[in-house]
Amino acid sequence: MIVSNLAFQKPTWQSSTLQIHSSDRAVDGLKSDLTAAGFQCAISTRIFDETTVMWLVDLEDVKSINHIKLYYRTENITWGMADYLLLFLKHNVEST
Repeated sequence: MIVSNLAFQKPTWQSSTLQIHSSDRAVDGLKSDLTAAGFQCAISTRIFDETTVMWLVDLEDVKSINHIKLYYRTENITWGMADYLLLFLKHNVEST
């Protein structure tokens, strides 16, 4: 089975950005340094009292996806994601 990164260098957006950690860093293929200083992570910043931040990728076509792998900014320390809720939306569009 061939596994490919369907999101590689596709258009991205995030609801807020911490300094230079823009949304496109999440799809550039770099993941060897998961620290903020490594500049390989997209990092959002909460505005006011937001409890939710959003990141999107446009795959530019309908794709069949059987799994999604996410890499978190961890400062290269092992940790769990118990405190995070991930929400994936599926949007179906019919053309006539």
